[in-house]
Amino acid sequence: FLAEMPGQREILERRLDLFGYPPTRGLVYCRLVASVDAFAGLGSAFSDKMSQVGGVTYYCRYLVLPLSYVGEKQVTELRRQAAGNPSLDVPGTIRRWQRESFANLVNTFRHEMVHARTNSSLGVPIYSDRSRFPTWFHEGSATYLAADPHAGLSARYREYQNLFFYLAQRHGVGRLQDFFSEVMTGREVRSVLSEVYGIQTSDELFARSAKWYRAREAVKSVFWIAAILLVVAAVRGSGLPLLGSLQVLAALATILAVATGFADHIYGLRGQGVVLTAEVAAAALALVVGVAGARRIVRQRREQV
Repeated sequence: FLAEMPGQREILERRLDLFGYPPTRGLVYCRLVASVDAFAGLGSAFSDKMSQVGGVTYYCRYLVLPLSYVGEKQVTELRRQAAGNPSLDVPGTIRRWQRESFANLVNTFRHEMVHARTNSSLGVPIYSDRSRFPTWFHEGSATYLAADPHAGLSARYREYQNLFFYLAQRHGVGRLQDFFSEVMTGREVRSVLSEVYGIQTSDELFARSAKWYRAREAVKSVFWIAAILLVVAAVRGSGLPLLGSLQVLAALATILAVATGFADHIYGLRGQGVVLTAEVAAAALALVVGVAGARRIVRQRREQV
């Protein structure tokens, strides 16, 4: 992990520079503890993220990370199960858990480093004022900028991360960069949210994000249904040019993905330039596939006549 830290820091710091974070002056203190059991005494005042991942930032820039995410309770339960199931490989299971611990440790290091830089940029004690900088901002920005694996987050933290995915996809990475740049000057989140996005409150942001994801899922369902209907129609011998129709449908899906910020979602952390390049490439691909599909349909129709 110590060998991994410099490379992870370099990646993260370039990313934060890109999103308008000022450089951190002074040191960030990182304490490594043996396992997540070191957090057992922490009360419910802390976030549910800790119970899921096991990492915390105190006092602006004091990081505490566990070298192992395998707690004593997990090991005890595993051995209890092995007593009733001799085929259970206890040493092998523990070794697998430890390999997973390293990946979790690296992810959590990036996450907590975002907190440290956010806190340092906003200043002490302002960063802890949740009326100016809500929890969704602190945790959503950390999960988004650290590229936390979405599936590994708790439900609440997935929701926070989704807010920033929504802002990137719906409004573009360029505006998200503007948002972070303004907040990092010390302006409260609500005023910057209103200025950059026209969203007045946190509740409105949550509502818009939820509506966006519902609409996106509905559109995806429509495209899948259309594809299935095309295949069924072709199997029934309707004379429908199946391949050409699927090509046109794929082109439309690609155009819709570009229009709804798919490139911003995939490449957003690399900056607006990379996103624009990906969008142009996707649009060109959609054009080529769509024209090929249309030509195939016309040719097949002529042959049928």
